[in-house]
Amino acid sequence: MDAPRILITGASGFVGQHLVTALIRQAPDIELICIDRQVGATPSQQGRVSHYAVDLCNRAEVIDVVAQQLPTHIVHLAAAASGAGTDRDLIFEVNVEGTRSLLDAAAELAPFPRVLFVSTGYVYGDRTGLGAAVETSPLGPLWRFGAYTDSKIEAENCARNYPAFTIIARPFTHVGPGQAPGFAVSSFAQQIARIEAGLLEPVIRVGNLEALRDILDVRDVIDAYRLLLTSGKPGEAYNISTQRPLAIQSILDKLLELARLPVTVEVDSSRFRPADIQCSTGDSTKILTETGWRPQIPLEQTLADTLNYWRETEGVN
Repeated sequence: MDAPRILITGASGFVGQHLVTALIRQAPDIELICIDRQVGATPSQQGRVSHYAVDLCNRAEVIDVVAQQLPTHIVHLAAAASGAGTDRDLIFEVNVEGTRSLLDAAAELAPFPRVLFVSTGYVYGDRTGLGAAVETSPLGPLWRFGAYTDSKIEAENCARNYPAFTIIARPFTHVGPGQAPGFAVSSFAQQIARIEAGLLEPVIRVGNLEALRDILDVRDVIDAYRLLLTSGKPGEAYNISTQRPLAIQSILDKLLELARLPVTVEVDSSRFRPADIQCSTGDSTKILTETGWRPQIPLEQTLADTLNYWRETEGVN
Protein backbone atom coordinates (compact mmCIF):
# COMPACT_ATOMS: atom_id res chain seq x y z
CA MET A 1 0.00 0.00 0.00
CA ASP A 2 1.28 3.47 -0.89
CA ALA A 3 2.14 5.83 1.96
CA PRO A 4 -0.70 8.18 2.97
CA ARG A 5 -0.52 11.66 1.47
CA ILE A 6 -2.21 14.06 3.88
CA LEU A 7 -3.06 17.58 2.76
CA ILE A 8 -3.46 20.01 5.68
CA THR A 9 -4.93 23.47 5.18
CA GLY A 10 -3.89 26.06 7.75
CA ALA A 11 -0.82 23.99 8.53
CA SER A 12 1.18 26.89 9.96
CA GLY A 13 -1.54 27.90 12.40
CA PHE A 14 -1.77 27.09 16.09
CA VAL A 15 -3.50 23.72 15.65
CA GLY A 16 -1.83 22.95 12.33
CA GLN A 17 1.67 23.14 13.76
CA HIS A 18 0.76 20.73 16.55
CA LEU A 19 -0.88 18.36 14.05
CA VAL A 20 2.08 18.37 11.66
CA THR A 21 4.49 17.67 14.52
CA ALA A 22 2.37 14.81 15.83
CA LEU A 23 1.87 13.17 12.43
CA ILE A 24 5.57 13.26 11.62
CA ARG A 25 6.38 11.74 15.00
CA GLN A 26 3.67 9.08 14.97
CA ALA A 27 3.57 8.04 11.30
CA PRO A 28 7.06 7.83 9.77
CA ASP A 29 5.82 6.75 6.33
CA ILE A 30 3.37 9.58 5.59
CA GLU A 31 3.81 12.53 3.25
CA LEU A 32 2.39 15.89 4.31
CA ILE A 33 1.22 18.61 1.94
CA CYS A 34 1.00 21.82 3.98
CA ILE A 35 -1.21 24.58 2.61
CA ASP A 36 -1.19 28.16 3.87
CA ARG A 37 -1.94 31.60 2.53
CA GLN A 38 1.49 33.07 1.96
CA VAL A 39 1.35 35.34 -1.08
CA GLY A 40 4.52 35.17 -3.12
CA ALA A 41 5.86 32.09 -1.38
CA THR A 42 7.25 29.31 -3.52
CA PRO A 43 6.71 25.59 -3.00
CA SER A 44 9.30 24.03 -0.72
CA GLN A 45 10.17 20.52 0.33
CA GLN A 46 11.61 19.49 3.68
CA GLY A 47 11.91 15.72 3.84
CA ARG A 48 8.38 14.31 3.75
CA VAL A 49 6.73 17.73 4.21
CA SER A 50 5.87 19.97 1.24
CA HIS A 51 4.71 23.58 1.64
CA TYR A 52 2.49 25.47 -0.80
CA ALA A 53 1.04 28.97 -0.80
CA VAL A 54 -2.65 28.73 -1.64
CA ASP A 55 -5.37 31.31 -1.07
CA LEU A 56 -8.55 29.49 -0.05
CA CYS A 57 -10.53 32.34 -1.54
CA ASN A 58 -9.00 31.59 -4.95
CA ARG A 59 -11.02 28.65 -6.21
CA ALA A 60 -8.67 27.93 -9.12
CA GLU A 61 -5.64 27.71 -6.80
CA VAL A 62 -7.46 25.31 -4.47
CA ILE A 63 -8.60 23.04 -7.30
CA ASP A 64 -5.14 23.05 -8.90
CA VAL A 65 -3.20 22.07 -5.78
CA VAL A 66 -5.58 19.22 -4.94
CA ALA A 67 -5.49 17.92 -8.53
CA GLN A 68 -1.70 18.10 -8.64
CA GLN A 69 -0.93 16.65 -5.22
CA LEU A 70 -3.53 13.82 -5.21
CA PRO A 71 -3.92 13.55 -1.43
CA THR A 72 -5.32 10.38 0.11
CA HIS A 73 -6.47 12.37 3.16
CA ILE A 74 -7.32 16.03 3.82
CA VAL A 75 -7.56 17.87 7.13
CA HIS A 76 -9.28 21.20 6.60
CA LEU A 77 -8.18 23.46 9.47
CA ALA A 78 -7.84 26.80 7.71
CA ALA A 79 -10.49 29.34 8.64
CA ALA A 80 -11.08 32.92 9.63
CA ALA A 81 -10.91 32.28 13.37
CA SER A 82 -13.42 32.98 16.10
CA GLY A 83 -13.05 36.09 18.21
CA ALA A 84 -14.07 39.65 17.69
CA GLY A 85 -13.97 39.57 13.87
CA THR A 86 -16.95 41.37 12.38
CA ASP A 87 -16.29 41.30 8.63
CA ARG A 88 -19.07 38.85 7.86
CA ASP A 89 -18.45 38.79 4.11
CA LEU A 90 -14.75 37.97 4.54
CA ILE A 91 -15.44 35.32 7.17
CA PHE A 92 -17.97 33.62 4.89
CA GLU A 93 -15.67 33.87 1.88
CA VAL A 94 -12.92 32.01 3.72
CA ASN A 95 -14.92 29.62 5.87
CA VAL A 96 -17.74 28.74 3.50
CA GLU A 97 -16.57 29.34 -0.06
CA GLY A 98 -13.07 28.08 0.73
CA THR A 99 -14.55 24.89 2.16
CA ARG A 100 -16.82 24.50 -0.85
CA SER A 101 -13.87 24.83 -3.26
CA LEU A 102 -11.81 22.28 -1.33
CA LEU A 103 -14.61 19.71 -1.22
CA ASP A 104 -15.44 20.24 -4.89
CA ALA A 105 -11.77 19.59 -5.69
CA ALA A 106 -11.69 16.45 -3.54
CA ALA A 107 -14.80 15.13 -5.28
CA GLU A 108 -12.90 15.10 -8.59
CA LEU A 109 -10.31 12.59 -7.34
CA ALA A 110 -10.62 8.85 -7.75
CA PRO A 111 -10.62 7.31 -5.28
CA PHE A 112 -11.99 10.02 -3.03
CA PRO A 113 -9.65 11.22 -0.28
CA ARG A 114 -10.93 11.01 3.30
CA VAL A 115 -11.67 14.59 4.34
CA LEU A 116 -11.83 15.80 7.94
CA PHE A 117 -13.64 19.13 8.04
CA VAL A 118 -12.97 20.95 11.30
CA SER A 119 -16.04 22.84 12.48
CA THR A 120 -16.62 24.01 16.07
CA GLY A 121 -18.70 23.24 19.12
CA TYR A 122 -20.03 26.78 18.87
CA VAL A 123 -22.46 25.60 16.16
CA TYR A 124 -24.74 24.45 19.00
CA GLY A 125 -25.03 28.00 20.29
CA ASP A 126 -25.71 28.64 23.98
CA ARG A 127 -26.28 25.44 25.99
CA THR A 128 -27.31 27.21 29.19
CA GLY A 129 -29.96 25.04 30.86
CA LEU A 130 -29.83 22.47 28.05
CA GLY A 131 -26.88 20.30 29.09
CA ALA A 132 -24.12 18.95 26.88
CA ALA A 133 -24.92 18.95 23.16
CA VAL A 134 -24.96 15.66 21.28
CA GLU A 135 -24.28 15.45 17.56
CA THR A 136 -28.02 15.46 16.75
CA SER A 137 -28.77 18.56 18.86
CA PRO A 138 -30.13 21.56 16.93
CA LEU A 139 -27.57 23.97 15.50
CA GLY A 140 -27.68 27.73 15.75
CA PRO A 141 -29.86 29.68 15.55
CA LEU A 142 -28.28 31.78 12.84
CA TRP A 143 -27.64 35.51 13.33
CA ARG A 144 -27.46 35.23 17.12
CA PHE A 145 -23.89 34.13 17.89
CA GLY A 146 -21.81 35.96 15.33
CA ALA A 147 -20.43 35.53 11.84
CA TYR A 148 -17.88 32.88 12.78
CA THR A 149 -20.49 30.51 14.23
CA ASP A 150 -22.88 31.17 11.34
CA SER A 151 -20.11 30.50 8.81
CA LYS A 152 -19.29 27.15 10.39
CA ILE A 153 -22.95 26.11 10.31
CA GLU A 154 -23.09 26.97 6.61
CA ALA A 155 -19.76 25.23 5.93
CA GLU A 156 -21.16 22.10 7.61
CA ASN A 157 -24.04 22.28 5.15
CA CYS A 158 -21.46 22.20 2.37
CA ALA A 159 -19.71 19.24 3.96
CA ARG A 160 -22.95 17.27 4.22
CA ASN A 161 -23.22 17.45 0.44
CA TYR A 162 -20.23 15.07 0.29
CA PRO A 163 -21.17 12.27 2.72
CA ALA A 164 -19.14 9.68 0.82
CA PHE A 165 -15.84 11.05 2.07
CA THR A 166 -16.32 13.94 4.52
CA ILE A 167 -16.19 13.64 8.31
CA ILE A 168 -17.16 16.62 10.48
CA ALA A 169 -15.24 17.34 13.68
CA ARG A 170 -16.81 19.68 16.24
CA PRO A 171 -14.04 20.57 18.69
CA PHE A 172 -14.89 22.65 21.73
CA THR A 173 -12.53 25.28 23.16
CA HIS A 174 -8.92 24.13 22.90
CA VAL A 175 -5.85 25.88 24.22
CA GLY A 176 -2.15 25.27 24.69
CA PRO A 177 1.36 26.47 23.90
CA GLY A 178 1.61 28.47 20.70
CA GLN A 179 -1.91 29.90 20.65
CA ALA A 180 -2.27 33.56 19.69
CA PRO A 181 -3.08 36.00 22.51
CA GLY A 182 -6.39 36.94 20.91
CA PHE A 183 -7.94 34.03 22.81
CA ALA A 184 -8.75 34.24 26.50
CA VAL A 185 -6.46 31.63 28.08
CA SER A 186 -3.47 32.58 25.94
CA SER A 187 -4.13 36.25 26.63
CA PHE A 188 -4.12 35.62 30.39
CA ALA A 189 -0.89 33.63 30.15
CA GLN A 190 0.85 36.22 27.98
CA GLN A 191 -0.12 39.05 30.32
CA ILE A 192 1.19 37.13 33.34
CA ALA A 193 4.47 36.41 31.55
CA ARG A 194 4.85 40.07 30.56
CA ILE A 195 4.20 41.12 34.14
CA GLU A 196 6.87 38.67 35.34
CA ALA A 197 9.26 40.09 32.74
CA GLY A 198 8.66 43.62 34.01
CA LEU A 199 6.99 44.67 30.76
CA LEU A 200 3.54 45.35 32.26
CA GLU A 201 2.21 46.67 35.52
CA PRO A 202 0.89 43.83 37.74
CA VAL A 203 -2.67 44.10 36.43
CA ILE A 204 -4.30 41.58 34.11
CA ARG A 205 -7.16 42.84 31.95
CA VAL A 206 -9.98 40.43 31.12
CA GLY A 207 -13.31 40.10 29.37
CA ASN A 208 -16.29 37.93 30.34
CA LEU A 209 -15.19 35.61 33.16
CA GLU A 210 -18.62 34.09 33.70
CA ALA A 211 -18.76 32.19 30.39
CA LEU A 212 -18.65 28.39 30.68
CA ARG A 213 -16.47 26.37 28.32
CA ASP A 214 -15.30 22.81 27.76
CA ILE A 215 -11.53 23.39 27.87
CA LEU A 216 -9.33 20.92 25.98
CA ASP A 217 -5.61 20.69 25.40
CA VAL A 218 -4.78 21.22 21.72
CA ARG A 219 -2.62 18.08 21.82
CA ASP A 220 -5.63 16.00 22.86
CA VAL A 221 -7.67 17.60 20.07
CA ILE A 222 -5.16 16.72 17.37
CA ASP A 223 -5.14 13.12 18.64
CA ALA A 224 -8.89 13.13 18.06
CA TYR A 225 -8.35 14.46 14.53
CA ARG A 226 -5.81 11.74 13.82
CA LEU A 227 -8.21 9.02 15.00
CA LEU A 228 -11.16 10.46 13.08
CA LEU A 229 -9.08 10.70 9.93
CA THR A 230 -8.54 6.95 9.99
CA SER A 231 -11.53 5.59 11.96
CA GLY A 232 -14.32 8.16 11.68
CA LYS A 233 -17.33 7.39 9.52
CA PRO A 234 -17.81 9.60 6.43
CA GLY A 235 -21.07 11.50 6.58
CA GLU A 236 -20.96 11.71 10.38
CA ALA A 237 -20.19 14.50 12.86
CA TYR A 238 -18.23 14.04 16.08
CA ASN A 239 -18.00 16.21 19.18
CA ILE A 240 -14.55 16.62 20.72
CA SER A 241 -15.19 17.76 24.27
CA THR A 242 -14.66 17.22 27.99
CA GLN A 243 -18.34 17.28 29.04
CA ARG A 244 -17.19 19.35 32.04
CA PRO A 245 -17.74 23.06 31.32
CA LEU A 246 -15.66 25.41 33.48
CA ALA A 247 -16.08 29.11 34.14
CA ILE A 248 -13.38 31.23 32.55
CA GLN A 249 -12.93 32.72 36.02
CA SER A 250 -11.76 29.34 37.33
CA ILE A 251 -9.22 29.06 34.52
CA LEU A 252 -7.87 32.51 35.32
CA ASP A 253 -7.66 31.61 39.00
CA LYS A 254 -5.54 28.54 38.21
CA LEU A 255 -3.17 30.62 36.07
CA LEU A 256 -2.86 33.26 38.79
CA GLU A 257 -1.82 30.52 41.20
CA LEU A 258 1.08 29.77 38.83
CA ALA A 259 2.17 33.41 38.61
CA ARG A 260 5.44 34.32 40.32
CA LEU A 261 4.19 37.76 41.35
CA PRO A 262 0.94 39.04 42.88
CA VAL A 263 -1.43 40.13 40.10
CA THR A 264 -4.70 42.02 40.29
CA VAL A 265 -7.54 41.65 37.78
CA GLU A 266 -9.46 44.38 35.98
CA VAL A 267 -12.46 43.83 33.72
CA ASP A 268 -12.02 45.51 30.32
CA SER A 269 -15.31 45.96 28.48
CA SER A 270 -13.45 46.16 25.15
CA ARG A 271 -12.53 42.49 25.56
CA PHE A 272 -16.16 41.34 25.59
CA ARG A 273 -17.32 39.73 22.36
CA PRO A 274 -20.48 41.15 20.83
CA ALA A 275 -22.03 37.69 20.34
CA ASP A 276 -20.63 35.73 23.27
CA ILE A 277 -22.03 32.28 24.07
CA GLN A 278 -22.60 31.91 27.79
CA CYS A 279 -22.28 28.11 27.95
CA SER A 280 -20.60 25.85 25.38
CA THR A 281 -20.39 22.16 26.21
CA GLY A 282 -20.68 18.88 24.33
CA ASP A 283 -21.11 15.16 24.87
CA SER A 284 -18.15 13.13 23.55
CA THR A 285 -19.69 9.66 23.91
CA LYS A 286 -19.79 9.08 20.15
CA ILE A 287 -16.09 9.60 19.47
CA LEU A 288 -15.18 7.60 22.58
CA THR A 289 -17.35 4.69 21.49
CA GLU A 290 -16.16 4.64 17.88
CA THR A 291 -12.46 5.49 18.24
CA GLY A 292 -11.55 5.14 21.91
CA TRP A 293 -10.51 8.79 22.14
CA ARG A 294 -10.70 10.60 25.44
CA PRO A 295 -8.82 13.63 26.81
CA GLN A 296 -5.53 12.65 28.45
CA ILE A 297 -3.76 15.87 29.46
CA PRO A 298 -4.75 17.41 32.82
CA LEU A 299 -5.87 21.02 32.73
CA GLU A 300 -3.11 21.96 35.17
CA GLN A 301 -0.47 20.72 32.72
CA THR A 302 -2.11 22.55 29.83
CA LEU A 303 -2.10 25.83 31.73
CA ALA A 304 1.47 25.38 32.97
CA ASP A 305 2.72 24.55 29.47
CA THR A 306 0.89 27.57 28.03
CA LEU A 307 2.30 29.92 30.65
CA ASN A 308 5.81 28.52 30.20
CA TYR A 309 5.52 29.04 26.44
CA TRP A 310 4.76 32.71 27.03
CA ARG A 311 7.51 32.99 29.63
CA GLU A 312 9.99 31.77 27.03
CA THR A 313 8.51 34.04 24.37
CA GLU A 314 8.62 37.12 26.62
CA GLY A 315 12.12 36.40 27.93
CA VAL A 316 11.22 35.56 31.53
CA ASN A 317 14.21 34.06 33.31
